[in-house]
Amino acid sequence: MYYFDNNPIILCFAVLILTINETVGINNEILELSQPSLCKNDEYFDTKYFSCRKCNIFDFLEPSTDHLRCVCNKFSKTIGFKNGNPICRKCDYNQTVTTDGKDCIVCKNNICKCSSNEILMERNWNGTLLSSIECLPCPKDTYPSKENSKCLPCNNLDNRNQRNCICPMASHVRIQGYCLNKDNLSDWPDVKSTYTIKFQSENIDSYYLRTKLQAAMYFCKNKDKMSCEHLSHICVLSLYVNSIQCALFMQIHMAPVKLFYNKDETSLILNANNITQIYSLGKDDENNTLNFTMATFSLEGKLLEIDSPNMPCHFLTNVRFGVNLNKKCIITVKDLLNMEVKFTQLYLTFKEEEKVLSHGVPIYIKKEYENDYDILETQLVRKFFLVDNISGTKALPNFVTGTFLKKSNLSVLRYMKSFTVLVNIRGKARGKIYPPIVIIEYGELMEHQISRNVEVTIDYKVTFALKENHINSNTQIFIGILSSIAIINSALRTWTYCKKNYGCTPNATVSLWFFIYVMGQTIPYTLLPTISDEKNIQIFTIIGFCLKIVEIMGFIYQHWDIHIFFIDWEQPKITRNPSKYDSPYTSFRKLYTNILNDGNDENPKAPSEIIAAKRNKTFKRTSKKDTHSQIFKPVEQEELQVTYSISKSSMQEQSNTQLSVSIWRTYLVANEWLKLLTKRKINISLQIISTLVVLEVIGVKYWSLAIPEITITKHPDYLTSIIFYERFIKDQMQQFVDLCSIANISVFILEYNYYGFYIHGRSVHGFSDTDLFTLINNLKNEENQLCAHRGLVPGTIEQNFIVSVTETFRTFYEKFYTEKNFVNSSQSSIPITNRFLKKNIYTSMDWNHICNTRVKLNQFLCEFLDHCFKDEDYIIKEQHLIEKLCDILYTNTNKTSVFYIDNDYSFSQVILYGNEWLIGTFEITIFLFVLTLYDNYILAAAVTFILSQLFIVIIKYSGRKNLSSKTLLDERFLM
Repeated sequence: MYYFDNNPIILCFAVLILTINETVGINNEILELSQPSLCKNDEYFDTKYFSCRKCNIFDFLEPSTDHLRCVCNKFSKTIGFKNGNPICRKCDYNQTVTTDGKDCIVCKNNICKCSSNEILMERNWNGTLLSSIECLPCPKDTYPSKENSKCLPCNNLDNRNQRNCICPMASHVRIQGYCLNKDNLSDWPDVKSTYTIKFQSENIDSYYLRTKLQAAMYFCKNKDKMSCEHLSHICVLSLYVNSIQCALFMQIHMAPVKLFYNKDETSLILNANNITQIYSLGKDDENNTLNFTMATFSLEGKLLEIDSPNMPCHFLTNVRFGVNLNKKCIITVKDLLNMEVKFTQLYLTFKEEEKVLSHGVPIYIKKEYENDYDILETQLVRKFFLVDNISGTKALPNFVTGTFLKKSNLSVLRYMKSFTVLVNIRGKARGKIYPPIVIIEYGELMEHQISRNVEVTIDYKVTFALKENHINSNTQIFIGILSSIAIINSALRTWTYCKKNYGCTPNATVSLWFFIYVMGQTIPYTLLPTISDEKNIQIFTIIGFCLKIVEIMGFIYQHWDIHIFFIDWEQPKITRNPSKYDSPYTSFRKLYTNILNDGNDENPKAPSEIIAAKRNKTFKRTSKKDTHSQIFKPVEQEELQVTYSISKSSMQEQSNTQLSVSIWRTYLVANEWLKLLTKRKINISLQIISTLVVLEVIGVKYWSLAIPEITITKHPDYLTSIIFYERFIKDQMQQFVDLCSIANISVFILEYNYYGFYIHGRSVHGFSDTDLFTLINNLKNEENQLCAHRGLVPGTIEQNFIVSVTETFRTFYEKFYTEKNFVNSSQSSIPITNRFLKKNIYTSMDWNHICNTRVKLNQFLCEFLDHCFKDEDYIIKEQHLIEKLCDILYTNTNKTSVFYIDNDYSFSQVILYGNEWLIGTFEITIFLFVLTLYDNYILAAAVTFILSQLFIVIIKYSGRKNLSSKTLLDERFLM
């Protein structure tokens, strides 16, 4: 270390060398794609690099017949192996290579081949070479080849079918039909754990490992490439766990098979920039698809094919760039049992300068207890398999012979349960990707499940994600920002709540609302989430649904007891009493003479004059010196003493009296308010039907993401309602205000203790209980501006106001309801079946007292609005901009009530129409919640519709009860 500290140049040079080595190692993942059939006559296909390489002729090498390896040429013998290739030595003149390729032998009489009816003899019965080639039948300790053209020694490595050979047990051991030297097996761990495969359900002493593992290990140590492939496949069967099988493979120095990635280079591998292909989202672009190639090996290690993917349900075919895919494949156990155990290496192929290149795709074998966050901490590998129907067969010990027998039935069947391709897109280099990674999870079937031939499901997913777009961190940032905004908003709402309830301190209810506003936020959805991110979003969705339920319950509770009263401005009409007769014999001439020519009668007045006179009478009776407390004295109607002058003909004179004001106008407005209570800006039925049509009929549900060439048609139900329907067809809020003006009824609402709304509906004509002709004529006068405006302030048109009342006003307002509730506390309700029977109409409540209370409350509010009280008055003003934006109140209303001019129909806040955002997000949350649990669009839509309708029913019920209680109207006449 001291040497490097004093030699910075050498230190830099060493770091440079290490960096170059790592870079070269990463770049080795890029291979030029080739096939064994494409190799030239002097080339072989190297399965380590998947490319054609030349056999070194100077080392006397030539390709084998299948071009999968180099062998010694026909003039050279094999004396050993190095880096997976044989070491050759050329035979002398007039010699040829023996059949096993290990020795040279002299040709007899220059004849190196036997005739077709002879067997070539190269060795004695003890395996020693003959002096020259002889054409004889096969001697003892040899066996004929399939072609019957040569005799092979018992220890031949090329032909592995030597079961007829005699093996000397003193120095050799027979394993799998091979006669192996014991000296090369001295370090073999012959214990049970060596042959044990660990499954999730149990550990199995595998018969396959008992018969194959030791031979594969033996020949792999001798650098036989196919045996090393075989040994690596046995390691794959153990799922790369910390098993002896993988340890045996890894202890072989310079094995000619690459199975593991360097664990220290996992981050470098997954973030390498070796893939130069620029992909496109265009439908017709040739670079819009990720092409994969699979190299398939047999269990024994032989390369079977290099071709496009051939997996169940067409996995890895037509993988569109940027389009997430999620599909399921169902397969039976019988099909799994009939499948051949094969091992696959996966490559991504792409073009660069007219060359077809391939990049190895790392494999992550996901364990049951692991999650996707562990990728950078685990070992990436190169091979995987679809089904293992070999290693799960138990080995049964035979204690008599000391051997093992194969169990007849398979104990455990292991299969690929999920196959996920994760493609990270490089954010800065548009169209380029990092090396994909495949995440595989295996499942198991027990013996009883295998016997029933059950069906299993294989999940297949392709997920694209932006590498630089860390969704978890972004989600946390969004939640932090939204939470900060929610805290500020909640603080403003809390302060406003206290202002509306006149300086109250935050209590448990306020704290609950504070919690709802902070936590009841919408979770933003980021494009292309990973599996773990989707789980987080699902958790947030469930939490959001629970909080939204609490918010809806709070909304229902808050609007269950809203104070509302309909102020009737109509004045009683003065009419003449009907005549009474003393005698049935009075003549009609004398009768009408007395009626029409009565000198004591005043001329009848027009209705407007009667109303004006009545209003003047009210002002004279309630002077400025009076206080509003006097209103609470019992109001006794003037009893008009009717005196009739009876003539000799027994005719009674006619006198003037007051007709009661009709209640039906009030009920008309009340019923319209009930209808308006559940009106919404959108049509939930149309919205759900259109959503289902788009998802199910058009098939949008099959898109995990929006495919670039497909344009999703939005359904602007909300915008259509606001922009088009309300502006050009019908504005329901304004229609209700117009109805109030025509009915001569104002609406006074207190949403909170000291905060509410007022709709001024006082008729400019002074009356509204009239005939159709007069009503139409009055409307024409308004249209032609031949009368006063409808506004509360003379000469204005503002009819809607936000009200902030004083504490004194609220105290006197509550006294009316306190007195009414006290009187009716002992009364019982009428059975619904008899609610309209005359005999029961007065049995449920003291309607005489209720009607008297209603008259007094109506009179109090009328005189308050007419500024008849000196110490309880109000002012009208505009709201400041900040008050409108934040829905807060600055003005102090301790002494004087304030009416704020409102042009936005703020009274809709107490009905569903003004809470569309709350209800809409509630329905969206229901839809997402059900979709998260059951992944069924139809079920989610049905549950959303049912809960939405149930919510409306609850609002209707509570609104009807509250309206009857607060307006002092009989509920039986509410529709």
